Amino acid sequence: MKSNLLIIDNNPDFLDIIFEHLDSSLWEATLCEKTSEVEKFILSEEVDVLLMDIMMPEKNGIHTYLEYAESLSSVPVIFMSGYMEESKLHIIQQLGAFNAYEKPLDYDRLTQSLLRALELRKILQSRKLTIKNYLLNEHSLSLGEAFVEELLFEAL
Repeated sequence: MKSNLLIIDNNPDFLDIIFEHLDSSLWEATLCEKTSEVEKFILSEEVDVLLMDIMMPEKNGIHTYLEYAESLSSVPVIFMSGYMEESKLHIIQQLGAFNAYEKPLDYDRLTQSLLRALELRKILQSRKLTIKNYLLNEHSLSLGEAFVEELLFEAL
């Protein structure tokens, strides 16, 4: 069974490039160009991993994440941006982002991160945990010190 990957970026060409790099045997990818389209997917479909651009014309990725934080509490979120400022990195670390990447993306690295995010998602689903509870209960770790991916794989 394929896992559901929701990818949000306002650049349709970039969405196509990401889609081309995905292993179609693993992922059922939903591509969104607008943050206004996100609600129907987050609330009505099972999203296993979310890959989201930070800089969007309507509402940035951080605000979108905060708006749906409760629904995304057990969904690993990977942010991406053409320009990753230190302040943005700090904010998304504090939110509990799985990871963040600056564009242009290293697709091999992103692929590995997506696979790790999916591994975490399966653990969370099987134990009925949020990311925050998993880190605290299983690893005595807290959000905000590093990206979730870094915390988890250092602790394992």
